[in-house]
Amino acid sequence: MKNTGPQLPADQLADIVGCSVSTVKKVRTNKRSDETVTGLKVKVFDELYEAGTTELISHIKQIVKI
Repeated sequence: MKNTGPQLPADQLADIVGCSVSTVKKVRTNKRSDETVTGLKVKVFDELYEAGTTELISHIKQIVKI
């Protein structure tokens, strides 16, 4: 799983998903499958978080005209 955008810290995501911090880190570095239930939760959350944060930053730039 390649994620180049903003990410929630692993400890916060682990708390949300209900898994260990090491599981989040392993899924993010492809040392654990992202096709398991937990792996999919981590992958989907990261994708949604990145897309949402990128969209939010875009709107803020329009508002403050950066």
